[in-house]
Amino acid sequence: DGHHYIAVEYIDFDMFKLAPPSNLHDCVDRAVKAVELFAHLDDDLHLVLADFKPGQWMARRDGSLVLQDVDDVVNPGSKSTYKDQVEWHQSRLRHFHGLSKEEMNRVWFESLFPRGELSSRYASINMDLLLDNLGFRWSRHCGETTEFRNCREAVLEWSRTLEDEWPSPQQIADALRQCEATNTFEHTRRMPAIWRDFPPAH
Repeated sequence: DGHHYIAVEYIDFDMFKLAPPSNLHDCVDRAVKAVELFAHLDDDLHLVLADFKPGQWMARRDGSLVLQDVDDVVNPGSKSTYKDQVEWHQSRLRHFHGLSKEEMNRVWFESLFPRGELSSRYASINMDLLLDNLGFRWSRHCGETTEFRNCREAVLEWSRTLEDEWPSPQQIADALRQCEATNTFEHTRRMPAIWRDFPPAH
């Protein structure tokens, strides 16, 4: 009927209380389920998590994943971010790209999140943070091959791109499945959507 309805559920089980996966398939499955939380927010509900940090994603005892704080879920275009968190994410991102603090701040507010307006790119560009906080370590629990690790890291490099060809959360989930199956993935084109494709600020 055009309205969003929120069900409140008490969950006392964070990701690190889940038993760690024992093989690569289970690692990828948990990771994809987590990424698809953000794909569901993006594609189906047209919403964004504005407070993107470990602890925001939690697990039910059956292993299904949920977001912790519904008050941190906002409409695209919102500027409801915490200044210190933006600075933290900028610092992480600029080290990947070798940018100065000033250059990163300019790119952030001109093209990544024009005028500070949030889109699902906030999840995509910080996807490494999500995949490193799912209650397991890829190198220890997953039995990943060098080929798979290289593929996974290439997906994360794609997610952090500063260019306009950034992937939506669903594209990232699909790419991880492809890495599991073939140790490679296709750079698909993001479907245009008014709730995530904002004109750059000039």
